[in-house]
Amino acid sequence: MWNFSKFRNKIALINDNEKVLYKDLIVYTKKIVKKLRKKSLTVMLANNSIGSIICYISLVKKRYPVLILDEKISKKFLKKIIKLYKPENIFLSTENSLLRNSKDYKFNFKFKKFQFLKNVNKDTFEIKNHLSILATTSGSTGSAKLVRQSYNNIKSNTYSIIKYLKLNKDNITITNLPLSYTFGMSIINTHLEVGSKIVITKKTIFEKKFWELFKIYQINTIYGVPYTYEILDRLNFFSKNTKNLKLLAQAGGKITETLQKKIYLYINKYKKFFSIMYGQAEATTRISYLPYNKFGKKIGSIGIPIPGGKIKLIDDNSQEIKNPNNIGEIVYEGKNVCMGYAFDRGDINKKDEWNGKIFSGDLAKRDNEGYYYIVGRKKRFSKIYGLSINLDEIENLLKSKFSFSEFAIISLKNKIIIFSSTRGMKDKILNYIRINININIRTFEIIFIKKIPNLSNGKNNYKALLDYC
Repeated sequence: MWNFSKFRNKIALINDNEKVLYKDLIVYTKKIVKKLRKKSLTVMLANNSIGSIICYISLVKKRYPVLILDEKISKKFLKKIIKLYKPENIFLSTENSLLRNSKDYKFNFKFKKFQFLKNVNKDTFEIKNHLSILATTSGSTGSAKLVRQSYNNIKSNTYSIIKYLKLNKDNITITNLPLSYTFGMSIINTHLEVGSKIVITKKTIFEKKFWELFKIYQINTIYGVPYTYEILDRLNFFSKNTKNLKLLAQAGGKITETLQKKIYLYINKYKKFFSIMYGQAEATTRISYLPYNKFGKKIGSIGIPIPGGKIKLIDDNSQEIKNPNNIGEIVYEGKNVCMGYAFDRGDINKKDEWNGKIFSGDLAKRDNEGYYYIVGRKKRFSKIYGLSINLDEIENLLKSKFSFSEFAIISLKNKIIIFSSTRGMKDKILNYIRINININIRTFEIIFIKKIPNLSNGKNNYKALLDYC
């Protein structure tokens, strides 16, 4: 993966102040990894800057294991990760003060506006398997559960995406998704593999500067989660032609069918391509895709398995469902299926526990032509703004903090609704969420009821809570 010599004199990364050619990536990669021990772990506090992305590229290219987090994580969560995983190196912005007074990590070297810190405690722990990336599954709630992705997982996933999206050296994209998000990583991986140009920015689609860059660099390929497309809709993006834009792709949850129909009218009128994709971090981001030419005919579908992958539907008795339009759990098989989870350092060297197969937890049905439609979840997860959010995890955090109150949580229409049996706690709950859970506070709504309804087994009756919404 990533033959930079093939595209030596082409621009790989560019922003307002700097451009990096593919041949520069060869030099930078050697420079960075020269100072690191190959079989040790680096924690990376990533952002969308050229320095951050080059360091990500260097570590993955040379197969140096890296645990990737967003630089905006709380100090509390970072301490938790360091305690559990004991990384030898930490890579972060020179402006980041989270470890400024650390006794365990001292400055090693600087690269652009980033610095590598080295653990001063002698540690001979070595990674003995094919680990490439430790990726978060629900880092928004401060969970230390990570997915163990191998280099071959990433390589397989990259080639599949390139094949079905038909990416090539002429694609030009922009970093409107965070690098710490597996979707963001996959964009970097695929576009570097085909020799295309990536415009680097921390600006968001809310900002005028983002659209100035979009125009200056003639962006022709853009990616997003459902929230991205909801905002584009509010900006009336689909009411006019953006001439340079050729390809739009979406993952990270379901777009409403109303919006899908609006996007279909847009791409049909202006001759664009749009692809809906479905996946999980456990599958290195991809499980299925909806082919361009089927979008209008299969509104609401997650499509068919990615190249090299297989999907089965399994019923409650673990039997395969072969007849169409019957609901079962999606079970996926492919080379991009990761090795398993890690909860602390002791799990890093575990062998491949999944052997190319995962049970997704998503319930779906398959139509007569083999196209899949998700209808729900077996477990209580919700995808909001592209994040996979564990509702039970948030509920348990609140129960632990405010043990005198009952709590129940459901999600509805991109909202997380918190039910509490104790009045007068709204500000305390929101303040706790703001400090401990990295999700926009506007996502939450708090409702007070005298008694949380229960099922006969004593568990929360989440269905009954809908009557209060």
